[in-house]
Amino acid sequence: RSLGDESQHQHSRSFNVKEAQQSLSALPMIVVVNISFSLCYNSMNNAFPSQACQMDVRLGSSQFNGAFYNISDALAIVIFTPIFETCLFPVISKLKGSPVRLGQKIVAGLVVACISNVSAAWLESKRRDAPYLCGDAGFSQ
Repeated sequence: RSLGDESQHQHSRSFNVKEAQQSLSALPMIVVVNISFSLCYNSMNNAFPSQACQMDVRLGSSQFNGAFYNISDALAIVIFTPIFETCLFPVISKLKGSPVRLGQKIVAGLVVACISNVSAAWLESKRRDAPYLCGDAGFSQ
């Protein structure tokens, strides 16, 4: 066959029903994970700036911008993903006698995100009850 014939043969191949079913079977997991991740991520992006406005974000003689705390999400992923993968999941695998499946890892991540959102809600309630930082502290109103 010539190169043109091979190319034409590859383009004429189509999916069969089983391949289409396998592709579509991933959609529920993609939708659930996407919605769950978006809920957690968007709530974090709303909470950090408002909480940082009320926090004492000084370090020495300088003051952090409240947006600085958005980097904590990336740092948490970089720090805790290897810890989960090399320490926590192998221990869980040994305890249960089988490897930790992808779905279980996703649930573990969503549980951590849920805990972080609960702690953010607690922090937000404390922030709203706290007096404004102003006057003698050198902050603007």
